[in-house]
Amino acid sequence: MWQPKYRTVWKASYYDDVVRRWDTKLNVSKRNYKTHDPLFFDHDQEHLNGGVDLIIEALHDRANYGMPIKNIAHLLYNMSIKEVYDPLVYEKFENHIRVADRTNVTARHAYGALCAYFRSN
Repeated sequence: MWQPKYRTVWKASYYDDVVRRWDTKLNVSKRNYKTHDPLFFDHDQEHLNGGVDLIIEALHDRANYGMPIKNIAHLLYNMSIKEVYDPLVYEKFENHIRVADRTNVTARHAYGALCAYFRSN
């Protein structure tokens, strides 16, 4: 359960839910409920995973912008969370959006892309 003295920034997690707060981690060990964020990326661990900047740099190095739409939405959403604006990424994704793979796109991916475009203005 949420204990304010141990958290500097509150992030809603699976165990903060009223229904799930009595579950133990043993009951849900196969799932990773880090947060209620629709497209979660651990920005607190940027010193380990390199962050969104590393992903964008690798994307430009490969120059392969024909990604599935769910991956595009995930990247754009997390770019907007970290306030990283790279117009080349938006331009290239918009050129490849017609031929992108639309399988496995859920409502959270659609929300993430919509939120990213709103935040990036």
